[in-house]
Amino acid sequence: GRVYHVYNTHFDHKSETAVEESSKLIVDRVMGLDGEVFVAGDFNRPISELSVLNTAMYNNIEDTTGTFVGFGFKNNKVIDAIYTTKPYRHKVVVRDFNGHNASDHNAVVVWR
Repeated sequence: GRVYHVYNTHFDHKSETAVEESSKLIVDRVMGLDGEVFVAGDFNRPISELSVLNTAMYNNIEDTTGTFVGFGFKNNKVIDAIYTTKPYRHKVVVRDFNGHNASDHNAVVVWR
């Protein structure tokens, strides 16, 4: 009986204007929807810089565990997140496959 709205995005990595306008568009689309909203993605800049999203929604990444790792394990850029309209617990999942990362990004998960 619950309604969930799930969005996935990949922000531009060059244009600050595109990032700002993308953030505004997402907030305009999701605020006021019935049910819970999840906006996940590669935001291509530090999550702390996404003021429009951080003001309007819960930012479920507060870790220093890096999400962008470039196939290594030492990079600590946090540019991936899951934003929600209600608070959730969160975790960045780091997986080692014989000394290699399977992706250039670590997974981000949320749960109640």
